[in-house]
Amino acid sequence: MVIVCVISGVVLILSALVMFVPGLSKIYESSLKRGLSDVKLSRIRAVNVRKPTDDYIRREGRIRLVIVMAFALLVLALGIAQVKKSQESGRILSVNRPEFGQGSEEMVVVAQVENETLPISITVGEKIPDDAQTDHFFEVRYMEAVKVVLGQNSDFDHVEHDLNLITGMADGTEIEWTISNTALMNIMGELSDDIAEGGEKLTLIMTMSYAQYSRSFEICATVYKAAAVYAFSDELTDYVNEAIADSEEDCVKLPQTYNDSEISYENPQDETFTWLMALSLIAALLLWLVRDNMLENAYKKRNIELMIDYPQIVSKLSILFSAGLAIPTAWDRLVRDYEYSLGLGERSRFGFEEMRITALEMKNTGYREGVFENFGKRCDSYSYRKLGSILDQSMKLGTVNLSTYMQQEAAQAFELRKQTANRIGEEAGTKLLLPMMLLFALVLVMVVVPAWIGMNM
Repeated sequence: MVIVCVISGVVLILSALVMFVPGLSKIYESSLKRGLSDVKLSRIRAVNVRKPTDDYIRREGRIRLVIVMAFALLVLALGIAQVKKSQESGRILSVNRPEFGQGSEEMVVVAQVENETLPISITVGEKIPDDAQTDHFFEVRYMEAVKVVLGQNSDFDHVEHDLNLITGMADGTEIEWTISNTALMNIMGELSDDIAEGGEKLTLIMTMSYAQYSRSFEICATVYKAAAVYAFSDELTDYVNEAIADSEEDCVKLPQTYNDSEISYENPQDETFTWLMALSLIAALLLWLVRDNMLENAYKKRNIELMIDYPQIVSKLSILFSAGLAIPTAWDRLVRDYEYSLGLGERSRFGFEEMRITALEMKNTGYREGVFENFGKRCDSYSYRKLGSILDQSMKLGTVNLSTYMQQEAAQAFELRKQTANRIGEEAGTKLLLPMMLLFALVLVMVVVPAWIGMNM
């Protein structure tokens, strides 16, 4: 456990240094970037169109460092708690008796005899009280018992309701009752119907017993008519408990030998912290893997959004081409309309963001061959590749039949969008199967359980 604490502390310190020391941070970020494949880098760029890839890697690296630091700190804290617990539960030579009235204390210790380790349960009796302590103990118990015995009655001078003659208390005190006239009240404390008008005197003797001690209290009342298999571990347990019982010391020394063999005692190890550390490490690993899965999910959502955007892009380009605009002009016009909608508060769209990047390339360097094909490659979709190829070919060979091609492509795109919507709906329905099954099971339980209980009654 000490080794685990040391490792956790080292990991925590190193993570903090990498987080807050600029030089180490740059080395860490560059190593992360080198460890990423080209496919993963392209997906990072695809889902973070307006942000540099380095910013995403830097943010993701810091998130992972925070995860490592948090769990290292948690494991370190649990490890320290476990070590402290182990130190407290080390070798024991004696046990303290509980105060009188607290009851015997049962403990489980691990006894090592020769080469055998056995868990045994020992019972440590209370301290032996003097007369003053015993009198005080029973007086306190008497006052507590009287409150319960009176029940609905205000005092013993006007007992008009049945008394609650309890036979014991929560701390193990036993109570016996002696009634001077059982014709007026039975042993259960119930009043008789033969009580004379004006009430009758009655004497109750309450005898309280605790362990080998007892005290009797006389109460004068006026009652009115009511408005296993024996193994070696068991033998050792009996031996230790007998030794404790024979001792009258406040601090009872446990026997150190048994049948000429030395005995050592230890508190059993608490495995709670160990399990918590194991669960923490598993949670950290799962959280680390979830970060990778989040990128894949974001990339899938981006591809779905591209398919949804495609019909709108093609139809708008077709209208602009039909109006006589050149390809670069129509492209730039569509991008400016998109940026204007962003200024009105609409959310960004991946398809139009890729168009914006292509528009910036043409604005900075002018049109060059393959710029639209690169647009299709970045989108990584057959439909966008097809669109990029049509536009590049039109830039080379002319735009005579471009409007016709674009109209056909728009019709096909809308049909493809319908298929995509149907597929998304089917996937959503599949995801709802589990909640629906759980709800169905809950309804069955609500219907079947009351019916089953009614049949048994």
